[in-house]
Amino acid sequence: MSLNQTGSASLVALTGLAALAFTTIFVSLRQKEINQDVEKSRISNSRNLAETLNLSNISTFKALVNEAKIGAGYEPALYPANYFESQWTFLKNPNLILTHVTVSQGKVHLGSLATNHAHYEDFLNVLKGTDSVLNKLTQPAAVEIVRQNSRPGHPYYIESVDVRTGSSLERSQSYSAKALNATARINLVPPYPTALSLWVKAPGQATFSQDFGSTGSGLPAGDYVFQVRASGVVHYAEIEMSGQSSILGIDGTSGQIVHSANNIKAQDVVLGEIVKSILPGGTTSGRAAFQGCAISVDYGVGGGNVVGVPIRVSAYAVDGTESTGLRVEKNLFVTSATQQTAQAGPGARACESSCPIRYWEDIAQVPGALVTHFDKSLLGITDPKQLDTADWNETNNLIDGGGKGLICGNQELIAEALHQASGLLPSQYNAANPDAFTTTYGNNYHLFRYFAYLAPACERQLLGTRDSCGCFQENTRIRMADGTDRPVRLIRQGDWVWNPRLQKPSRVARVIAGPEKFPLLRVTTTFGAVEVTGEHPFLTTSGLRKAHELLKDEVIVNGSQAETVLEIVPLSQDAAEHPTVWNLSLEGSTLQDDEHYILANGIMTGDLLLQERLGSQASGRRDEK
Repeated sequence: MSLNQTGSASLVALTGLAALAFTTIFVSLRQKEINQDVEKSRISNSRNLAETLNLSNISTFKALVNEAKIGAGYEPALYPANYFESQWTFLKNPNLILTHVTVSQGKVHLGSLATNHAHYEDFLNVLKGTDSVLNKLTQPAAVEIVRQNSRPGHPYYIESVDVRTGSSLERSQSYSAKALNATARINLVPPYPTALSLWVKAPGQATFSQDFGSTGSGLPAGDYVFQVRASGVVHYAEIEMSGQSSILGIDGTSGQIVHSANNIKAQDVVLGEIVKSILPGGTTSGRAAFQGCAISVDYGVGGGNVVGVPIRVSAYAVDGTESTGLRVEKNLFVTSATQQTAQAGPGARACESSCPIRYWEDIAQVPGALVTHFDKSLLGITDPKQLDTADWNETNNLIDGGGKGLICGNQELIAEALHQASGLLPSQYNAANPDAFTTTYGNNYHLFRYFAYLAPACERQLLGTRDSCGCFQENTRIRMADGTDRPVRLIRQGDWVWNPRLQKPSRVARVIAGPEKFPLLRVTTTFGAVEVTGEHPFLTTSGLRKAHELLKDEVIVNGSQAETVLEIVPLSQDAAEHPTVWNLSLEGSTLQDDEHYILANGIMTGDLLLQERLGSQASGRRDEK
């Protein structure tokens, strides 16, 4: 072989080797790319599978904690052992078999699909009937509540929970993550009371019963203990008797729950007890009220030798709604055979030591006594015996209405108005400018209030002002400081209500009530509806407006939120009908509007002070014209 031939052969061999090396490198690189693609696909599939399992676990949890048809009713499969705890611990509904569910504090452990069972072949065997899906739930999965979200204005209503869960990932050399977590918010429906009952322990009895007497067989007078029981989840109960309301089941100061009707399986739980002294004739002292130009006193219903005392008990759910289907209404029938000796008969003067100062004799007919009397409340005197004055004319109206006791007048609010107008004590104001004093006094005489002292308890009851017009329909629910809702007709001076504007409690300075001759208006918003007089104030984004000035689609301020007016409808009213309406005035500066808002049927409205101010501004504008 020649040299040239040898060189050619070597070149060919080198070229072949180079091609082989290139091919090897190419194949190796390609294989590496394929391996990377496979790895990426495996990671992607693992993540997709974990996301699917997380979604499945959250969906399963949602189904377990929300109501479903169980027997004759609707109940959740899992429910909080104590709905009012800040961190829930779940219980399993005993009416269901939940084999693959376990619970611990704040967590629910579910049987989930293991990643090595989540393949086509496994599901194919289940579909063929050769295997059970329960055999595939071998991977433990925990769903944990990370936050319980209460509804604004209803701190005990958990309207949703934020949950977290996680599913394991297939490990690989390039991906070291062990699990993929997911979070979600699950909305919940409020639980409701399921039963309500009233029990009584009569004087001399050792146990409670449901013997409330009858028209033919009255019970004896004395101290009665009333006990309210309920089943299911209850926020609180309200018991009304003789015009007085008491809240059971929550602490009146802190608003904390003090009963154990705290889960859906709670049965016949005592919400609370209240002691009432029932007098012969069936009264706890009676309630006085203005009716036109007269004063009426309610001493119960009935006649003859037995009188019935109406009692109403209501249960309220965590969302503030009354379970009207559970309401208990009974009469306690008490004998009136000894009524004359205990009460000396209705229609008599009594409780005279409660108001030792006589208005006409000691104030009106004594020179200088009125302005000196005005000074007392501004100098820090708070004793009603020094501020209230006996009014014999109104007392005679009380006696004519069948009552026994005393009516007293009070001019503290007039004294405050005189001081605000002048910056002086009323006596100084009168000395400096008698004409201005007389004019200011006349302009504010409508602030003259009356208090009733009824025998035998002789407790001070605010009657209100005779010529003031209230603003709320009497059953309007007012949000109290402890989160409960109370009819406005049962609120008294000194009670604490919730101020939605400042988001804090405010004290009631005074309560007024009176007949309303004009039809009420029903103002409906996106938050609810409230029935008020046409002059009632609402805070809009354009400022304070009277109810009759509101327009459809106008925006009303409600605390930190806004609501839209849907309609304003006058209510039909017979020409001879004058329903009693009520209003409240809150303590606070007369210069700070924000201190004078209340929540009525869930809607923020102004109090009496803002109504009077709005009315005076309108009057001033008319005078200018």
